Amino acid sequence: MTGLQAQFSLKRDADYSLALDLSIEPGQTLALLGPNGAGKTTAIAAIAGLLAIDTGQISLSGEILDDPDRDIFVAPEMRHIGVVFQDYLLFPHMTVAANVAFGMEGNGYDRAGARQKAASYLSAVGLDEMARMKPAELSGGQRQRVALARALAAEPALLLLDEPLSALDVTTRASLRRDLSDYLSQFPGPRLLVTHEPSEAFLLADEIVILEDGNVTQAGSADDIRLAPKTDYAADVAGSNLLRGFARDGRVEVGGHVLVIPEADVSGEVLVSFHPSAVAVHTSRPEGSPRNTWATQIERIERHRERARLRLVTPLPLTAEVTTAAVEGLGLDVGSQVWVSVKATELRVEAAV
Repeated sequence: MTGLQAQFSLKRDADYSLALDLSIEPGQTLALLGPNGAGKTTAIAAIAGLLAIDTGQISLSGEILDDPDRDIFVAPEMRHIGVVFQDYLLFPHMTVAANVAFGMEGNGYDRAGARQKAASYLSAVGLDEMARMKPAELSGGQRQRVALARALAAEPALLLLDEPLSALDVTTRASLRRDLSDYLSQFPGPRLLVTHEPSEAFLLADEIVILEDGNVTQAGSADDIRLAPKTDYAADVAGSNLLRGFARDGRVEVGGHVLVIPEADVSGEVLVSFHPSAVAVHTSRPEGSPRNTWATQIERIERHRERARLRLVTPLPLTAEVTTAAVEGLGLDVGSQVWVSVKATELRVEAAV
């Protein structure tokens, strides 16, 4: 099989184990997303060959890299994986060009050939004029580009990016995110992006695997996760509302409150998800009395450009998204008593796992 196939488990100590199942095709970017302590570092260490797995198999481009049952373990330096580390790990005493050329000499390239190839990759990331500079003379964004050029210059079978933007300030991160998307699209092999930042995963990846407490809790496209998050963490990072309840006869009971749902044949424990923009906010009970209507209170208002998110409490804790113009026009503020409504057709219902 082509691309990266990683289905394995390993145990670090008595209190922590990791079970991972992911596949990345050539030309595809997959993001491994999870909170701190989820197991992301352990996962990439195993794929890179820095940790041996206990069970399962890791293969890349059809070559088995790790399979305990077959007593196969390929050393890290032989795995043909290009890594962009969180802290970049550039050699401070070397020039930018020498950093990019490092590893190519003796690997099919003489010194002149390695330097020539390094120059082409530096040009590709917009740093050709800084080839003679040292890493200390560069900005954080420029060092990130050097690390990426070095990883690409090795012509790896897999590109692995470990929190590539986390060390940058907010402004630089936004700019580099756009550039990184372009660079990734030009790399023909599979790309694995490891991050705890939802925005990076949703903007850069074709597929997302969510890792929590050492286990994969959800996998799919950004739209899949936005529309039907399966855990509280997934709902939080996707910006969706997620409620747990019991369904019967076209209704779901959630904490003593009843929601009308579109699927009359669903029963038992369910997850109900819907986007904050599906929540309509009113200063009085809406006319026509939609079936999913109730009174609540605004606990918090978060403004972002032309949109605002309202955190609502009792009887159902959820988030509504409206325009900032609506906030001003309706006179909404923290503590305001409001009515909200949600159309049944906006609710996505799935059986709880």
